[in-house]
Amino acid sequence: MRVHYPSRNLVLLVGVLLLAAGVRFYAERSYASAAGHSLHFPPSPGEAQDLAVVVGLAIVGALVGAAIGYRLNRTSAAIAGAIGGALGTAHYSSIIGALVGGLIGMLVALLTPRRILVAALSGAAALAAGISSGAVAGALSDGPVPVWLWFFAALAAASIALAAARLLARRPAEPKTGKQKLAAGLRVGLLVGVALVPGIPLGITAESFYRLRTMGRAGDIRWRTAGMEKFTRGFVDVGFWYPGEVGKTQLARMTRFNGLGSIVLPNPNLYDDDLALFAAWPRLQMVSITDAPITDAGAVHFAGLKWLDNLVLDGTKVTGKDLPQMPMAPRLLFLSLDHTLAGDELLAGAARFTSLYNLQLSGTRVTEQGLAHLKLATSLRGVSLADTPIGDVGLAHLAKLPRLSRLDLSGTSITDAGIPTLAAAASLNNLELNRTQITDAGLAALGNMNTMIYLGLRDTPITDAGVALLQSLPLLYRLDLSGTRVTDGSIDVLARFPKLGMVNLTGTQVTPQGIDQLRRLSATGLTVEGGR
Repeated sequence: MRVHYPSRNLVLLVGVLLLAAGVRFYAERSYASAAGHSLHFPPSPGEAQDLAVVVGLAIVGALVGAAIGYRLNRTSAAIAGAIGGALGTAHYSSIIGALVGGLIGMLVALLTPRRILVAALSGAAALAAGISSGAVAGALSDGPVPVWLWFFAALAAASIALAAARLLARRPAEPKTGKQKLAAGLRVGLLVGVALVPGIPLGITAESFYRLRTMGRAGDIRWRTAGMEKFTRGFVDVGFWYPGEVGKTQLARMTRFNGLGSIVLPNPNLYDDDLALFAAWPRLQMVSITDAPITDAGAVHFAGLKWLDNLVLDGTKVTGKDLPQMPMAPRLLFLSLDHTLAGDELLAGAARFTSLYNLQLSGTRVTEQGLAHLKLATSLRGVSLADTPIGDVGLAHLAKLPRLSRLDLSGTSITDAGIPTLAAAASLNNLELNRTQITDAGLAALGNMNTMIYLGLRDTPITDAGVALLQSLPLLYRLDLSGTRVTDGSIDVLARFPKLGMVNLTGTQVTPQGIDQLRRLSATGLTVEGGR
């Protein structure tokens, strides 16, 4: 005859739970310390599979332990279940295993085998109903599941769960006593809770994972932290999205992931009104939309992105005239409007770009008069003005930028006369003069720029005499001479450059024999590209 002492059994069960978890935890901490691992709860969906394995092992261990303990008495079933759950889990999750095992052990202790089976099947049916309803609701919603749809999904899930539970119980007699009615109500509430609370959000999450698989490359997948958002948006969020071809429909379906921090859209089929969807991503820090038919009317939708610090609108039809007045202007670090309609109106607001590091305006309408405003953007480190109508007069404005280190003037109208002005930029270390009319005479002024690391002279009329003038640059590491008039006469000179690590001689008069000789003579392990 089995004698039960509920209070004593409960205290004993709690004690064994804590003991099993504690022993395993300290043992595992010692193991982890010796192996160089760390004990932690899975912080991201990428480790969710590990957690699923842990819980599975805990359930197996708990069932084995509870089955063994049940042969003795019900208290032993609960205790053995907790121990089995702890022992069955992986090294860093014994506490999870002990808790899962304890719950299963108590279930075994309180119910008969048939009731355990009915309860397990009913719970599984409730969870499946919730997941299915959540997945359907998620598929019908572009962004978060609206309240009315969530209500119908909850109603459907609860109805299916209760119908399945009643079917599995084979229509038991209606409860008569107060305790029986209370127990029946608790069972109903538990099943409905399983269907609604984990079930529907899990269904939305499953649909979200499927959505991400069909929506191009998404990265930085992580657990959602905001509490109530989990019920309407699922448990996962993404930080980065880089799809292929995308239109308004695909853009709208990504609004569920409101934690998006970076979005890259090359050649999207988007128009001005479509950009209103960007309001769904208030945490955006980086936006890149290239080769799209959007104008300033679409760009105004970025005004609400107050955390934006990286904006690329290359190949669009924007002028950028409204950008300086937007709230994110003082935060912008990188702004690229290459091959757009940008002009002096944008530069007139340069004083607002107090944090701007890099400004890309290649192929735009900026003029030398507009460059005068850049002196107010004192944080600028990099400026690209390739293929613009900039000449020698504009160089004086650029030379006044105190932190300018990178400058691209490829394809502009500068001449040798402007190089001495440019050489006054004390911090300049990366200069591109490709496709300009710079000659050997202009390079003489560059010989005193001791900070120069990269110099691009592609497709210029530079000769061997000009290369010799660059030998005095003490830090020059990379030199592009492709398409110039350099010959084998520069081989000995290039080999004596003190820091030169890369040189491009494609399209020059340098012969293969000259290149081989340069590689042999160089003391810096020089990488040579091209040759005749």
